[in-house]
Amino acid sequence: TLTLLASFGFKKMSPPIMVTLSQTAYMVTISLSDHRGLLPFVDKENAALYNCFSFARDGRKMRIFLPVVRQKKGEACQYSFQGKIKDYFDPGADDDSSFAVTVNVRSVGDKIIIEGNFQAEIEATCCRCLCSFRQQLNSDFNEVFTLTPLLDKASTPEDLALETANQLTVSGDYLYLNEYLRQLFYLSQVYNPLCKPDCRGLCAGCGADLNRNACSCEDEAQIDLRLLKLKEFQSRNQA
Repeated sequence: TLTLLASFGFKKMSPPIMVTLSQTAYMVTISLSDHRGLLPFVDKENAALYNCFSFARDGRKMRIFLPVVRQKKGEACQYSFQGKIKDYFDPGADDDSSFAVTVNVRSVGDKIIIEGNFQAEIEATCCRCLCSFRQQLNSDFNEVFTLTPLLDKASTPEDLALETANQLTVSGDYLYLNEYLRQLFYLSQVYNPLCKPDCRGLCAGCGADLNRNACSCEDEAQIDLRLLKLKEFQSRNQA
């Protein structure tokens, strides 16, 4: 515990600080409190405060240990996850595509309520000029899950993640968010991405990128193809 506190930069404080460390085979959860209640962790890089810090031993499973959330009796626990898109959502993504998630989790009766924000940067292809560019994704989300008994003890984390995402139910001690966030990742993407709002696209005649330079067939491309025969007729009459 002292080693973990040192890594977060905590110093001796007065009044005394109580450290709660919960550990399972898969998850480590840390919280700080004093006589006033829970104390926040300060995330200077992301300008955020968390009253509970949790991380998975297997970093590719985004899950939350629910007994800790239920102990808060309706108070929100704040979590964050981040990583590469190819490791969590899309194996075909490039190495530079990444995401970050912040989520507040509360327990109210037989409901688990989550609210959060999903951000990502991915490689996309412009629908007009077909050039690759870096696209920013930003999506808020909120959901209510119903706690249900764990009927099949042999259920894998992947099975439970699918159940959570598709049926909005949670079984067992963990809320698995991998599949829910994977679906959110795809729903957050723009159907027709643009490299810039005023992208001029490609020339319909020669295929040149009009963002870079004009093409020789620009005048011809402005003629409606349905009226092209009338232009030819006019040219013959003028001859």
